[in-house]
Amino acid sequence: MNPHELIEKYGAQVDQEIRDWFAAFSRPILLYSLAEYHLGWKDDKLNPCQQRQGKMLRPLIALLTYQAFRDDFQRILPFAASCELYHNHTLVFDDIQDGDKFRRNRPTVWNLWGIGQGINTGLLLGYVSQIFLLKLREKGVSDQKIFMLLESFNEMTLELAEGQSLDLDFEKRQEVSPEEYLVMIGKKTGALIGVCAYGGALLSESDLDQAEKFKLFGRKLGTAMQIRDDLVGIWGETQESGKESGKDLWRKKKTFPVLKAASVLNGENLRLVKAYYASDITSSDEMIQKMIKVFEEAGVREMTLQKANEYLKEAFEILESLPIPQKQLEPLKSFSKHAFEAIGTLRQPLPKS
Repeated sequence: MNPHELIEKYGAQVDQEIRDWFAAFSRPILLYSLAEYHLGWKDDKLNPCQQRQGKMLRPLIALLTYQAFRDDFQRILPFAASCELYHNHTLVFDDIQDGDKFRRNRPTVWNLWGIGQGINTGLLLGYVSQIFLLKLREKGVSDQKIFMLLESFNEMTLELAEGQSLDLDFEKRQEVSPEEYLVMIGKKTGALIGVCAYGGALLSESDLDQAEKFKLFGRKLGTAMQIRDDLVGIWGETQESGKESGKDLWRKKKTFPVLKAASVLNGENLRLVKAYYASDITSSDEMIQKMIKVFEEAGVREMTLQKANEYLKEAFEILESLPIPQKQLEPLKSFSKHAFEAIGTLRQPLPKS
């Protein structure tokens, strides 16, 4: 089964699981409609529609990890739905804190209804994700396993908050090392994907040591994906990635390529990058293109791709070290590789003058 078939098979069922809850819990309150708008079920007039949705990466990681051991993946659909809801909870808050006005080629919730309602929407999605964890009781999951998942979710929530705080702090600091950045994205991006893989293994009755290794696999995978996503933030195509092209440079966000550049550049080029990030001057297309050229001539694009590939390799090495027939893990590995490679579309490097 190819990655697109996996997304069709599993993603649709996760989406339906969440839709069924919203339909059953329906209340005539604006807040629920705003959550449905963010999830792509309603348009900006809050009428039913079918808009571009997320990739379902996190729930699929959970389901494919589980299916490496067992076939009855419907049993853990509530957990997969919880992973997707919590991810969307983080996206709503990221949009607010980063000031992003668009996501998936649509205006963000806060952009249309204000920061206050954006905060409420993010909180709702986070609370509902916890409800879905408790729904595992209906599938025969023991209270002990549910408690372990709740504990790991809360630990992940703390890490994610730490990572987001570091991310915002880095925007104000003049000096940030690539190593500090990797720690931050391990918390902000890697932790949730780690919990998704951990939960899939734990609910499959895999032993705890194996579940912890799956968590590390997910963390490495998430870090690899974030580094690649940083490339999309500079060299991405808006139509494919659903993000504003070059937005990280326009916002002067310190992503891995930027920090790597600062660590390898010298002379006039280093002064250019530091001056750009230290100033309050509004940028221009000319300046953005100049920065990109400096990065490419220093090999930053290649270095960043190499680092992302290193983390992906380490993630797969963890899976290969497990005493599990590799055939059982192939769907998980295949989908993970596809998800990594499908992050946006990278432009070709600028021609050198």
